[in-house]
Amino acid sequence: KDEPLPLHKRHGFWLVAITTAILLPMLGSHSLSDPWETHYGEVSREILSRSDWISTWWAQENWFWSKPILDFWMQALAMASFGVRYASGGMLSAFAEGRTPWPEWAVRFPIFLVTLLAGYLLYKAVAKVFGRRAGFLGALVLTTMPQWFMVAHQTMTDMPFLATMAAAMACVLLGMHTDPDQLARVYE
Repeated sequence: KDEPLPLHKRHGFWLVAITTAILLPMLGSHSLSDPWETHYGEVSREILSRSDWISTWWAQENWFWSKPILDFWMQALAMASFGVRYASGGMLSAFAEGRTPWPEWAVRFPIFLVTLLAGYLLYKAVAKVFGRRAGFLGALVLTTMPQWFMVAHQTMTDMPFLATMAAAMACVLLGMHTDPDQLARVYE
């Protein structure tokens, strides 16, 4: 059996490191710019402040049922995990205490994670069929494409759809190029 490659010689490791270096540092450096970013962020804040993870609500406008709930759940989980003060009037209260408020970073972080996962799965699929170098370069090129890069920095429903679709296509490619007689590993 082949010896496993050391970490510094693995294309997947470098892809994750480079993608993180490209996408993560400036994630929360600017305010929520697209009108939908603020809209979806408010729906996610309402999930937390109302303690209702099923019925989506937008400010004083009433129910908000026009988008799937996955993006709102991801944003609300990130806000709760990173300690964003989601109570009414509290989003920027940390600024008054001399702390940096990062609600923009918190709501965009799940988008970064799904983008990273999609790129890595595409790398794995292309690497299996065409080689590690082709998989690495393909995923790196995708990461730096202007539209992908821009949508990876916005908390909208676009990237959760695009990333999960890309991941699903990667899984299809992996499945199509797997020996049909190969047995799956069993984990207890």
